[in-house]
Amino acid sequence: MQEWILGGGVQSSSGTSGLGDLNSYAQNPQGSTRVNEIAGIIVGAIRIIGTVLSVVILVAIGIKFMMGSAEEKADYKESLKPYIIGAFLLFTGSLIPQLIYTLSQNLN
Repeated sequence: MQEWILGGGVQSSSGTSGLGDLNSYAQNPQGSTRVNEIAGIIVGAIRIIGTVLSVVILVAIGIKFMMGSAEEKADYKESLKPYIIGAFLLFTGSLIPQLIYTLSQNLN
């Protein structure tokens, strides 16, 4: 007889956890390599998409800045502040996982 326990596991009537052989959860080097490959693909895609979007937005702001009047130029300068912060977060946000991925590759 099995009972559901808090935390998502199953406990048998004998009191042992229903996790089975815990050695089967040992790190599998092949599975680890696959996870690293998937992580590298995801981080690379985020970096490429983010770079393309940030360049397109920067070009759009630049064109508007060149075509605008003096008042509009001041507004566009103000709109550059959030852009710069966002671009910084985008590039560092993809750089940190890439560094972790590279370090994990070097450990193997």
